Amino acid sequence: MSRVAVPLGELMQAKKRSVDPRKHPDEEFELFSIPAFDAGASETVCGSDVGSSKQVLERHDVLLSKIVPHIRRSWVVEPSSECRMIGSSEWIVFRSDRFEPKYLRHVLISDHFHQAFMQTVAGVGGSLLRARPTHVAEIEIPLPQIEEQRRIAAVLDAAEALRAKRRQALAKLDELPRAVFHEMFGDPVRNERGWPLHTLRDVCLKIQIGPFGSLLHKSDYVEGGIPLVNPMHIVGGTIQPHREQTISLQKYAQLKVYCMEVGDVVMGRRGEMGRVAIVSECEAGFLCGSGSLYMRPDPGSVTSPYMAAALSSARGRRHLENSAQGVTMLNLNSEIVGGFELGLPPIELQREFSAALMAKGELKARLHDHATALDTLFASLQQRAFRGEL
Repeated sequence: MSRVAVPLGELMQAKKRSVDPRKHPDEEFELFSIPAFDAGASETVCGSDVGSSKQVLERHDVLLSKIVPHIRRSWVVEPSSECRMIGSSEWIVFRSDRFEPKYLRHVLISDHFHQAFMQTVAGVGGSLLRARPTHVAEIEIPLPQIEEQRRIAAVLDAAEALRAKRRQALAKLDELPRAVFHEMFGDPVRNERGWPLHTLRDVCLKIQIGPFGSLLHKSDYVEGGIPLVNPMHIVGGTIQPHREQTISLQKYAQLKVYCMEVGDVVMGRRGEMGRVAIVSECEAGFLCGSGSLYMRPDPGSVTSPYMAAALSSARGRRHLENSAQGVTMLNLNSEIVGGFELGLPPIELQREFSAALMAKGELKARLHDHATALDTLFASLQQRAFRGEL
């Protein structure tokens, strides 16, 4: 089997062609831009709506993003219309009959290539970082015979499809709690099922706002101490602390009233409303930050999962937004939150919901383990494929 390593410069388009769509204001173009890639599909645009000259693309071109290079972006150009195809100048374009497009894309997103690719980067950081095409052209990649490329691409495509299905399953699973909640309880704020109405003040043992600025300053932050939970640390219903935003044990001892326990419901009280998470055993002892507040449900009246789901529901978010104070940034206080009124189903029914969430969590953990195993398998397949061992 013939396997050679070739510099990418040999596979780059020989002649760059460009077009200024503004000179063709009524013509429709199929635009392959960086935002379009992130959205998952090219977009059809009128020439009058394009603000600058673009590269002319051809079917089966392979694109590699040179901007924000740590994000792996590579795209095989497949037209979805009869329009002329154009692309951002932020793409490096590969065009040759020596490669199978899907094979080259797999090479360009592989770990081995990415390490070399990041060595070509220049700039001051963030969105200003760019890979330098002249340096990228010097990177050598394995290029077996075309039939072997197609075979390798087919194997990697199949493995990648499995990974995509697992990611979709995880995404669908994240939607399940909202559907189960609505099926069991309806809308907790609108309360069309006529559950007894209670305020959070009635069913919470404690509603505590985080420490004010006079008690906690940025200068108190240390690395690797007791984590703070501010709105930015509440992501997708989970607590995701930052190592740099923690406090020392000495400072923690002065702020124990803000220490959270297992089962507490922590919520961002500034900015985006409805950011909610339940404190688990892993987060017990974390400190409620200045931008958050926490509630300690009375276990005989309301469960933490029911309360969290009600507050983060679409109508719950709108109610909080309408009740919040402030113009430039919405803000909640304990009085507003304590007055939040919701329908309260029987505690047994709430516990059934909690059990359903626990089962979902166990299933998600298994799916996540499977997804991690597939990622590891895919990386191994890539390495073997590009070493000629597949």
